[in-house]
This record gives sequence, C-alpha cells and structure tokens, in this order.
Amino acid sequence: MIFGDMQVVGRPPAKFIKALATIASVLHPVFDKIVIPGKSKESCVLCSLTVRDFLWKIGFKDARLVTVYTAIRAVDSDGVEIHSVGVGDHNGTVPTLDKRALHDTATRWSGHMVVEVPGAGYIVDTTMYQMRRPAWPVLTGMMAVPIERDGTQSFGLDHLSAVKAKEPDGSMVSMWWLVQPNERWRGGPDTGKDRRAPVVKAMVQAFGQWRDNAS
Repeated sequence: MIFGDMQVVGRPPAKFIKALATIASVLHPVFDKIVIPGKSKESCVLCSLTVRDFLWKIGFKDARLVTVYTAIRAVDSDGVEIHSVGVGDHNGTVPTLDKRALHDTATRWSGHMVVEVPGAGYIVDTTMYQMRRPAWPVLTGMMAVPIERDGTQSFGLDHLSAVKAKEPDGSMVSMWWLVQPNERWRGGPDTGKDRRAPVVKAMVQAFGQWRDNAS
C-alpha cells in the first residue's frame, strides 16, 4: 500500500497503518513550515526523533532509534549490476557504485537513522529521497518495511530489514537496512526538542483517537 510518498510493504497492524498514514501526510509538510522547505527530507535524525516521539505519544512505547547503513542495488535479468547506492556507511564496509562521500564533521553526521517498532514488527525510514535514482524510478521517499532481525548478514552487517522487487524490464532491485552503530548523532543540531515539538503535536492531533476495536 502507498500513502502519498510512503510505501508500506506487507500488512501492518491496523493502528500502525493509521500511524503511518499520519506520518506520510503530516511530517514533511509541517516541517516545511518550520525549517527550510525540503530540509526535513534529508534530515534523518530530525525526522526519526520526531516519528519516535509521535509513536510514543499514541501508544507505541517500544519505538526506538536505530542507526543503519541503507543500500540499494539493481541487477539486470542476467544478475549483472546496473547501479547501487548506499547511505550511512561511516566505516566504508559496504561496496556500492554510487556512495555518498560524506565524513563526520562538526556540523554533519555521516550516518543514517530509522525508527524500529518491534511491537508492530516494522521499521520506518522517512528520508529515502536522497536515494532516488533512474535505475529504480518507483522508489518512494519514505518506506515502512517488516523487521528482519533473524541473524542474516549482508556485507558483514546484521540485517534490520531487507526487501526485493522485480521491475517490469526484468531487473531486480534489492534493499537492505543493516545495523551499524554510530552514536555521533547525539548532541547534533537536529536533536533539539523545540524544533520537532510542533510537528509531533500536529501528528498527534491528526491521528486523533484510537479504539482497540476499530476496524
């Protein structure tokens, strides 16, 4: 299912579906009124903290932040790599053809962050806009995908989640969210509560009330 810029893989619990629809419709539009328009779409720390706080307030008390390396790889019908890109790899351990050449600086953190919600069985990545490429034109800017903490590894890193999709031309696109601890984000400019508080409030208001027996 798709809510605006968010693709949801599988079928989450009903309450979580409503939460995802709220995130998709409110998060970036409200941030556009508070920060430079479009800035939130490349600010994984700011958005992940905001989403976590929102989920806590509506009852998902196990929502937590996870630092990850996210990679996308497309191969043709013969298995030959067409393109690959990664974000968040501060250790240089994941080989990709097109990798952001970022390093930790005083003003910019080189990692990537998502929100994991074990009770719902999902992770939420709200800043995938930077990973869009012609090799996978249908990629949405946000995704919610099932958790896959089963001990599987790729590139020597544990899976948080992984999905695959076959394109109409026969190519296969694979995506990985790989656990890669990096605490350098703490104390950064996007961690202040004041910036995200009005967005959290707007999402809580948009979500409204929930009844456990809601259909």
